Amino acid sequence: MKNQIIEVKISDIKIGNRHRKEMGDIEELAQSIKETELLQPIGITPDHELVFGERRLRAYRDIMKLETIPARIIEVDSVLHARITEDVMRKDYSLTERVAIVETLCTFKHGGDRRSTQDGNCEDETVKLNKACKRAGLSKDSFYRAKEVQKNGIPELVEQMDNGEIAVSAAAEVSKAPVEEQRECMKRRFDGDKLTARAVNKKLREIENRKKRDEALTRAVQEVDKDDSIQIHHCSFQQLEKIAGIELESVQLICTDIPYGNEFIDQIGELAAFSKRVLVSGGLFVAYLGHHRFNEKLRALDEHLKFQWLNTSTWVGVGNVYSRLNLVSKSIPIVVYSKGEWTPRTRWVDTYVSQVQEKDWHPWQRPLHEVEKLVQYFSNPSDLVVDPCGGGFTTAIACLRNHRRFIGCDIDKAALVKGQERLDEERNGQVKLPMREIKVNSVAKGDCRDLIPALPDASINLCLCSPPYAERRNRHYPGVPEGQYADFTVEWMTKLWDKLTDDGSVLIVIDPHVKDGSVADYVLRTQIALRGSGWKQPPSRIWFKRDRGPIGRRDWPRHVYEEILWFTKTANPFCDPRADGKLTDHLTMNDYAYSRWTNGGKPGKKGIARVTDVIDVPIGGNAKGVKHPAKFPVALPEKLITTYCPSEGTVLDNFCGSGSTLIAAKKLGRAFYGFDIEAESVELSKRRLEELDQIEPPSLPQAS
Repeated sequence: MKNQIIEVKISDIKIGNRHRKEMGDIEELAQSIKETELLQPIGITPDHELVFGERRLRAYRDIMKLETIPARIIEVDSVLHARITEDVMRKDYSLTERVAIVETLCTFKHGGDRRSTQDGNCEDETVKLNKACKRAGLSKDSFYRAKEVQKNGIPELVEQMDNGEIAVSAAAEVSKAPVEEQRECMKRRFDGDKLTARAVNKKLREIENRKKRDEALTRAVQEVDKDDSIQIHHCSFQQLEKIAGIELESVQLICTDIPYGNEFIDQIGELAAFSKRVLVSGGLFVAYLGHHRFNEKLRALDEHLKFQWLNTSTWVGVGNVYSRLNLVSKSIPIVVYSKGEWTPRTRWVDTYVSQVQEKDWHPWQRPLHEVEKLVQYFSNPSDLVVDPCGGGFTTAIACLRNHRRFIGCDIDKAALVKGQERLDEERNGQVKLPMREIKVNSVAKGDCRDLIPALPDASINLCLCSPPYAERRNRHYPGVPEGQYADFTVEWMTKLWDKLTDDGSVLIVIDPHVKDGSVADYVLRTQIALRGSGWKQPPSRIWFKRDRGPIGRRDWPRHVYEEILWFTKTANPFCDPRADGKLTDHLTMNDYAYSRWTNGGKPGKKGIARVTDVIDVPIGGNAKGVKHPAKFPVALPEKLITTYCPSEGTVLDNFCGSGSTLIAAKKLGRAFYGFDIEAESVELSKRRLEELDQIEPPSLPQAS
């Protein structure tokens, strides 16, 4: 009697307690059975208990009002296990398989079975498609989109759509892109478990914009390689247009520091007229203007250009005394004007803080990192930048470093000679931006200020590093003087801004030394400078090193911690405080654990508690035999990466040293980049990563 198909009275079939509660469209199923008859009988045990086919049974009984139904007799040890096998463990049709079903149904010819209710009439094609899609469990929109993905999508895209890893609407958007962009788009996961059309469109825009920027940067480097890409002339700005051959509407940015004395005020109107002639539509005039007779200067500029904003340059140290107002000033206004309407291309900040003055080349020289920001904010690679009052020609150096073309002048012959000397010195000693792609999961040698620009935009989720502690370890590797530390950090973090995702973080492990009874203030000044540059600073973490040796003064408490500074671009960075949390049975509603003895009088609740801002990692966990003066245990970056970097994210350590951060990233399945200026550190990091592969080889999928 096993597997025999018989006609059974519906009233004799015992349905029992079923797990499926949602039956779907039974009327549509009944109509399909009327047209094609029952293609698959229901399954029952020898004593008529239903195993599978409840929807077909209900269609026969409730809609078609029939008394019997074809049934296959199934002998099973457990009805429950048989139901699970039939209903739960069976594989649904993939989207591409459903598309094939729809196309087959649409070509189906009526007639041929006299027992069916087919009338042989040809229906409208749209109606046929609607019916076919409904039977295949697809909407008409999903059918067209899935078909488009089949036609134009790369195999990886089709596979992810069939596996449900990407929504069909999102897959359709990806399939519209060129093949190379599709491949790049599928390299990394997006936010969330399932890719959406919105996320895909955002990613495709990022890819397109990055491609345009890379192309522009390549053109810029080609321009910079030309001898005439940086030009300086001995003349007044009134003569520059003719001497340098500047064409009308050919300049994207005029960036200058005009003389502040009375003698130049009458020439500001001429300078504004010159700017209006040579600037492209939407081009910018950005100038340090000085407070003296400030309103008169603005009026002269207003006659020719459109005011946009007022920036401020400030500095630490001695200020300028204005006796008439009994004032000490430590700031200079920077005006931003445009020729016509202007749309910013990137986010920018309007306040700049300098820790040390730079006057090596000219009495009125401006800080290079500050001028570089202006050039980066207000122009693109290969743009033409003009400085009609060259002075120390800091704008020329900024353009050389950032791949802009430059034309500048000064009426002082001595300034021109020193400017040319400065350019020659920069060209001879400059490390050019590497145009080769820096491979992910690699370690590169070089200054991070030169290597960071080569990273893809929005590619770094977490920058975790421990820069040199000023000049404390000069015997081992190059340090940074305390007076230059803030500017140095602002410089490399400014270059990192566009490379960091919007929800990315920068974590800096640092420990200032004590001198003459006071903690060195270079870390404090660095924090203030970074805030002034637009970075947000959430609360720091503390690395508690309980087994640290007894360093420092014997009459003071033993120093056993280092601070981990946290900087972000936005107020809502990625942070998962439970990813590295611990299981507790005293969890509060705010996801932290009360002490077992002071639980607030509330009943205990089990769960994962948020981590605290103190990380307890003994330095005794350092790898043995690793010779580096500033190594730290891999357990420290493991905890930080787990909390601040998503599982599909990428980690950068631009001072990678012994490679602990890179090892932690690799062990946790994150992508990584490592930079270091010391060849020995680069080789040490590479060797440790190779040894990790031997100790912990990548896990391979196991056969099922």
